[in-house]
Parts: sequence; structure tokens; C-alpha cells
Amino acid sequence: MWPYGDLWAYHDLHSEGAGDKTSTFERLVSRYGAPRDLDDLCRKAQMLNYETFRAIYEGFNSRLWHDCSGVIVWMSHPSWPSLVWQFYSWDYDPDASLFGAKEGAEPVHIQMNLPDCKVAVINHRAAPLINVAASAAIYDLSGRLVRSSRQSLTAPADACTDAFSLDWPGNGAYLARLELRDKDGQLLSRNFYWHARDERQLQQLNAMPEVALEGKTRVRRTAKGIVVEAEVKNPSQTPALQIRLTLRDARTGLRILPVYYGENYFSLLAGESRTIRIESPVAAREVRVTTDGWNIKPTKLDNEAM
Repeated sequence: MWPYGDLWAYHDLHSEGAGDKTSTFERLVSRYGAPRDLDDLCRKAQMLNYETFRAIYEGFNSRLWHDCSGVIVWMSHPSWPSLVWQFYSWDYDPDASLFGAKEGAEPVHIQMNLPDCKVAVINHRAAPLINVAASAAIYDLSGRLVRSSRQSLTAPADACTDAFSLDWPGNGAYLARLELRDKDGQLLSRNFYWHARDERQLQQLNAMPEVALEGKTRVRRTAKGIVVEAEVKNPSQTPALQIRLTLRDARTGLRILPVYYGENYFSLLAGESRTIRIESPVAAREVRVTTDGWNIKPTKLDNEAM
């Protein structure tokens, strides 16, 4: 499997034709730099998967009810080990693409259009969103706030409503946190981007310090299997990108599959925390949740007694 080459054709990625790997890897290297090894390739591929599949749905959103070209997702999953065309793998392990698509396809959604950095609110519901607040904050890679914007608006039903344009910094890679809140301050949608005017400057993400996350899990057994509530916190000043949780058998260290994550491949700014629900029909005697990600130190979360 390493270095990547035509052997990958046995797993649906070819040198030419429908499974041509050339354009994919050229874009991956341009955005994130040449992979050092197989693990680094997987890490960078998941970043690209998340962005690509979110962009499919956000592109649809930005042209809602206007003529536009479309993209068809080939299939949800393959029937054997494959490197392309999947939201989740043949063994039911969900990829970053699933969570990117889930983000872009939510019924009430805030997004940034990458070509022009316009922030828009997408309302797929049958009723308008009255007096909601759209906000965006841009951070450098150290986590320092660079600039922010906020706009109150009403988002008509089944429509895309422009909120404001972000003045994106002209040099280097930056991070953006978007939020949409109702009139009472309740969170309706959030989104997170890494972006640069020149995509090659995204290679600066490779120099971000490693973050050691803190967290704990609570495990509950049901008639249908297990339910895990995982609390994850970023205690550092450095943004933590593309955090991936993995449910494992505590005895063997192997992944527990199938598994269903309420959220995964998410990012946390300094001091932020998130609680993720994990479910599996597999009733292992003891389970453990591990974390890794873009700049995440591999960690095991402690189990807390119920």
C-alpha cells in the first residue's frame, strides 16, 4: 500500500479512467504537501474528503433554485476494501466524507462560499427563520482572533440568504468559525473552515503544534448494544483540527464495528468542548474511545462510572 501506485487499482483507484488517482493526489499534495508515509497520506486524504463532500452540498445550497450543474455521488459504500466512492467503508467504518456531507446537508445551515468568502444562511424548512444572528470569526493558526463579523437577518423558507462577505486575509492559511443562533441565543448551526487564497499555503497547517485533548466517556448498555457519551475538550491555546473519535475494544484495541457517531472529524478552538454520542450494536465487555486527527496527539479517553 505504500508508496501509493498501481497496486491501488485492486482497490478501485487507477492510473487512468474513472478511478484515475492522478488528479486526486495532485490536489492533495498541492493543498497539504507530499505525504511522508501511509499514515500521513490517510490523515491528509480525510481532510480532503471532508472538504470535498461538504462542498458538493454547499455548492448546491449556494445556487438553490437557480440553474446550475450538479454532481452525483456514485454510491454510499463499496462491497469490499476500496479507496474511493464511499461515505463509509465496506466494514461500516465512517469516513470524513460522511460528516462533511452531513454538515453541508443539514436543514438549517450556515456556510462560507469559498470562491468569494460570502457567508450565507440556508433554510430548507417550510417556515422562515426570523431575527437570527449569523456570525463569523477568523483565526490565525495559533488561535489568535484576526477579525469577526455579525449580521441579524430573516432567512425565508426554502431559500439561500446572503448574510455578509468576509474580508479574508490575503497571505497565509487561516481558520474560520461560523455560527447561526436564534433570537434567544440558541445555536442553530455551526461550521468550520481552513482556507487560504492560494491553496498551497494550506501546507502551513503541517506546522501546527500537536494538541493533547482531555476528555472522559460514560458507557451505558442497552438491549440493543452500547451507548457512549464522549466529552472532549481542547485545553490548549492551539486550535485542534479534524478530531476523530474511534470506539475500540479495550482488551484488544481493535475498532468496534459497526458504529454510529453523532459527530466526528470536528474541530475545537481553545478551551472549547463537545459531547458526542456513539452507538454500536456490538456489546464488547469493555470499550475505550481513542482520539486522533490533524494535529491531535493520540489519546485514550478515561471511562467514568455511571
